[in-house]
Amino acid sequence: MTAGSGRGKTVWFSRRFFEFRMGYATYIVLPLQVVNFTIIAYFLFIDRVEFLKLLFPEVYIFLTVFVLTLIPFSIFLGHYIYRRIQLRTDVTMLAEQNPILSELLNTVRSMDDRLIRIEEMTKSRPGSSRSKPNSHMTKS
Repeated sequence: MTAGSGRGKTVWFSRRFFEFRMGYATYIVLPLQVVNFTIIAYFLFIDRVEFLKLLFPEVYIFLTVFVLTLIPFSIFLGHYIYRRIQLRTDVTMLAEQNPILSELLNTVRSMDDRLIRIEEMTKSRPGSSRSKPNSHMTKS
């Protein structure tokens, strides 16, 4: 038995466990939760309210309408949240976990802060070429 074989089995097991969690959470539990919620909502709410009972006389009609509205709404919500909020957070967290990217990110941030301070100082100086927009581009 080689020295590295125990490590290889641990890595293999860790990967299979991760794949199990992803597959279970995404492809087994999520659909079951949607069906479970739909059935509970129908029998505890829709079935007891006369107006809604007229709209959805059978559970399969409610399930069809619910899924047909749930899927586009979920796609829109997921896209909006991921693009507007989560992507920025994920990229920042990944950059901060990687020591090289973290150092690069901190350097860029400090350079950006310095550039802002330099621009503010040059704008506040009287007679500064930066205080007049596009003054270097105008012909005399």
